[in-house]
Amino acid sequence: MGENMSKYKNVFDDNIKRVEALKTMYSRVGSVSTTKYKGTDILRAAVVFLHSAFEEYYRGVVTEWLPIRGEVSILKNIALPEDAGKNKVNYTLYDLVQRHNEETIQTLFEEAVCEHMSRSSFNSYSEICGWGARIKLDYTGYDKGVVIEKAVNRRHKIVHEADLKMDDSGRKALTSIKESELDSWITAYIELVENIENQIDSWKKNR
Repeated sequence: MGENMSKYKNVFDDNIKRVEALKTMYSRVGSVSTTKYKGTDILRAAVVFLHSAFEEYYRGVVTEWLPIRGEVSILKNIALPEDAGKNKVNYTLYDLVQRHNEETIQTLFEEAVCEHMSRSSFNSYSEICGWGARIKLDYTGYDKGVVIEKAVNRRHKIVHEADLKMDDSGRKALTSIKESELDSWITAYIELVENIENQIDSWKKNR
């Protein structure tokens, strides 16, 4: 891949190094556990950051390619930047001139897509695939979707439920987490990004 990688891949690689650094920190701390501190929380932080690393990468990819490869039906639902998140608004040419008289249509279009994507998240593997389909990414050859789904679900549990579950006594306790689980999730995300990068490289060669 090398020099043909997208600019977002470099950022993703740097963020993966940060995830690996958290894993190294955990291996040094070990399974230290007191009433005030649990060493495995380092792994939980790494899971959250891992998915964030992918979201940052993927949002950039979709933002760049949606104006180029997106269907008209999708692009029609993207509002002007200042109206993002609001109900769809119809505009006249006069409105555009009054509000964006110094911008080209291309610049305005790119800004609108960027603002739209800044409000988007990827909370399941199906959502990842759904956004990929909008720019014609094909994941039929990728075989770790189930692993990605587990990682996304665990990230959700950590962020929104403090990674707690009911134990046999009816009390809430931490869900166990293993370094090997994190390793499998890191590998799955890296391979997914490599899959995407290969497709982007093909698009660039055929433009």
